[in-house]
Amino acid sequence: MVMSMHELMKVQEVIQHISCPEAKALVDRDDVLFVDVRSDSSFGAGHITGAAHCERGVLEFLVAEGSPMQMEVFQGLPYRQYIVYCERGSQSALACKTLQDMGVSNVYNLMGGYEAWNTLDR
Repeated sequence: MVMSMHELMKVQEVIQHISCPEAKALVDRDDVLFVDVRSDSSFGAGHITGAAHCERGVLEFLVAEGSPMQMEVFQGLPYRQYIVYCERGSQSALACKTLQDMGVSNVYNLMGGYEAWNTLDR
C-alpha cells in the first residue's frame, strides 16, 4: 500500500513527536524504550543503543498481546514512553499511529529519524 503525502501529513497531525535533543536526554532512562522500525540490514549497520528492533512490516505481530511473536518488551507495556524511529521519520510516524491504534500510550515519533540522531553531535 502506497500512502500519499496528504495521508502521511494527516498521520503526522495525530501523533506525538520528540526532537533528537529531547530524546537524547532520555536515552539512559529505564522507563523509556527506543523502537527501531527499520530493516534488519539498517538496524545491523547501526542503531540507538538499547533500542528494540521491530521491523515495520511485522510490528503489529511483535506488539499484539497474545501473539506468539510478541516481544517481551511489549508484554504488559512496561515503559513510560516509547520513542519510535526509522531512517528519516516517515515510517516511524506510521508505526506510531499503528501503536496508538493498538492501545500503546505515550508513543513519540523521533523527528528526523536515525539520520538526524547521527548528525546531532557533528
